Amino acid sequence: FEASHGRATMEYYDGFVFTFTGADQNLPPLASGGRYDALTRVLGAGRDIPAVGGVIRPAVVAALGGLQ
Repeated sequence: FEASHGRATMEYYDGFVFTFTGADQNLPPLASGGRYDALTRVLGAGRDIPAVGGVIRPAVVAALGGLQ
């Protein structure tokens, strides 16, 4: 656990954030994402809309030999 994780490059996340990395540290993360409730409050005209999102990078997974 690292409390500062995701706070420098993913400023719109305001809760739990995650990153999955492979064994090759020269490649970008395989997947990343998190909670962004405050962003939806701004974009949703002040309404509280719970939100979570993420991305999986298929090219990185393939580079690690995970896709056939």
